[in-house]
Order: sequence, then structure tokens, then C-alpha cells
Amino acid sequence: MGLKTPCKLVVAAIVSLLLLAATLLLTVSQVVETIDRNARLTEQRRVEGMLSTLAATGGSLTTESAMRLGIRYGFDEMRLGTLSDIQPGEVAVPLDSSARAVIWRPAQPGSSALRAYGASRIPLIFIMLFVTIAALVTLLTVTHRLELERREARALAGRDSLTGLANRLGFENDLERLSAASTPFTLLYLDLDGFKQVNDRHGHAAGDAVLRVVASRLVRCVGETATVARLGGDEFAVLLVDQCEIADLAKAIVAAVRRPIALGQSMAQLGVSIGVARAGTGVGSGALMRLADAALYRVKAGGGSGFHVAAA
Repeated sequence: MGLKTPCKLVVAAIVSLLLLAATLLLTVSQVVETIDRNARLTEQRRVEGMLSTLAATGGSLTTESAMRLGIRYGFDEMRLGTLSDIQPGEVAVPLDSSARAVIWRPAQPGSSALRAYGASRIPLIFIMLFVTIAALVTLLTVTHRLELERREARALAGRDSLTGLANRLGFENDLERLSAASTPFTLLYLDLDGFKQVNDRHGHAAGDAVLRVVASRLVRCVGETATVARLGGDEFAVLLVDQCEIADLAKAIVAAVRRPIALGQSMAQLGVSIGVARAGTGVGSGALMRLADAALYRVKAGGGSGFHVAAA
């Protein structure tokens, strides 16, 4: 799984949780409002019924009797007043055309339940939501770090520790990828001439220094877009996707490798033999390597320090 995929999944999960929380709050608010509205309408109908009964019996409503009715039927702060006396949160039922009205503060069972429930439960819900988001962020961080470590390990597994070039594994991966994609490319198989003598005369440390210099010269010759690999020992390989004049490039590589290399107070001079094979239709990676190896052997048999292009 790529790095972006888990990131997107975690971000999507966080957004989903936030949307869920917002939806939950909106739903609770709507439910509470509906409960309170229904309770208010029920009380209004009860008050209207009481007033109708009172009128039918010839009774009249006074401030004192309004308070008694409120206490009797459980209406909070019921009083007589005018419609202009209504305070926020109160409701009224008009008595007559004179704008007199019975006013009271209706019960709010939904809001009351929410306050009672929310005092202990809603903070817990948000704490759980926060913990979940924190866990997802932690998962994202760990996933990101593991992915970086995996990529770094994969990159190191495909790199030659001495020269910094691709190693045989990295080279074979690129070779298989190019072959599978049917991309036109050219393979150069290189073997240093005279490297054993440098090792025997100057030691392995000097030999390692020579390999690093040769690697640097190869990269300068072929450019950053090519795959340059050390296959092991004094064997190198190059994969070229860009179309170029192979003969000119091979000559440039031979000339670059031949330049003397300073080893302390002494100098070392090497040659390089190059076998060249061009990828063609129906030629697999194994067959291409054999063609390049055969071309390299032909150069070695002819004295080395040159190149040969295998027949297509």
C-alpha cells in the first residue's frame, strides 16, 4: 500500500467522525426542540380547555385564581397579563379582545432531559471522540514512519554500499521492469581490465577507492537518468532508455575509465571491456544479459579495453 493511501484513509475517518458528531448534535437538537414544542402545544390546549370550562360555568379569572390554577395543574409561574408582558421563554393564551392573556412558562422536558443527560454523558461522548481521533492520528504517524522505513530499507537493499550505485538486486529489478514494459533500452555490461593487478599491488583499500572513482566516471558519462549498477567485484552494468549513439558513448566510457587514478603517491590505470545488447521484441532479460555477456567476452578475447555491440 502506498504512503498516500493510509493517509487518505485516516483523514477520511477523522472527517467522518467529525461529520457524525455534527450530525448527532443536530439530530439531538432537533429532537429536543420537537419534544419541547409538543409539550408547549399540549399545555396550550389544556389551558384553552380550562378557560373554556371556566367561561361555560360563568366564572372569571383573576390574578389570584390564575396562580391557583397554575399550581393545581403544574404550570410554572402562571399569571394574568397582557400580550405585551410576555417574557422570553413564556407563552400566552389570549382571554378576550382586550389583549388580556394567561401567561406562563411552559415545561421543557426535552431541554431538561438533555441538561440532565448531557451533564454526565455528552462530555464523555466528546472525550471518546477526541480519543478516537487521537488514535487515528497516531495510526497515521506510525503508518507514515513505517512506510518511510520500508522505503528506506528497500532503497538500501537495492544499493551498493561501496559505490552508492544500484547493486545486482536493484539492477535486476530495473531490468525486469523495462523488459516487462516493452520499453526500448540498451544494456551495457562492463568489466574492468587490470583491476586484479591494482588490488594485488596496492591492496584492497586502494581497490575500493578505484571502484568508487570508476563509478563516479560512469555516472558522469551516461547521465543521471540511466541506471548504473555495480554487479559485484569489478563488474558494472548500465541500462539506457534514452536514444543515443552507443558507439560514441562506449568510446567515451573507455576513455574515461582509462584516465589515471591517483592512489596516494602512485597512479593506477585501468581499461574497461564493454558488451552492448539492445532490447528487442521477444528478447527477455535473461537472453539480453547473455547477449551482452557474449559481446563482453568477445572484447576480452580481443585484448580488452574496447566495446562490441551484439547482433540484434
